[in-house]
Amino acid sequence: MDKSITMKTRTYFLVVMLAVFVVGCQSPLRKYDGVLGYKVVSNTKAKISIFYTDEDRRSWSNVEKRAMLACKHEFKNNSSVVSMTVLKQEQFIQQVEMAIKIPASESSMGAGTANGKGMLNAVTTLPSNNNQMVMRPLKLKRLVVECNGQ
Repeated sequence: MDKSITMKTRTYFLVVMLAVFVVGCQSPLRKYDGVLGYKVVSNTKAKISIFYTDEDRRSWSNVEKRAMLACKHEFKNNSSVVSMTVLKQEQFIQQVEMAIKIPASESSMGAGTANGKGMLNAVTTLPSNNNQMVMRPLKLKRLVVECNGQ
């Protein structure tokens, strides 16, 4: 087999895998769910005001890029976004309700021995979990932006 073909195949495979990895690491744009996402505050044909909330671990420039994507999505990509103006930028902590599993108990099922003869001890231990709701503080960043389109 020709080494140049093998190297080309490996290079192509590496490039494809890298592209899949990079695209797979980006979270999709989503509407505001009470914690994260974007929400349209006002909307006209040429102007949209939105607020975009994301986790504090993202940089402000990344949050701005995501807000711009939300504006483009709301313009339905029919119009180009000429400008985006940041009206407000804030960091805050919000208490978020989360479900967690807490191991509660173990139960045993099976047959014991009768007078020590004849039956094998077949005991199975099954874990039992409880889902409990807890409040967790989550650090967030929020931008309020105004986008102008053509």
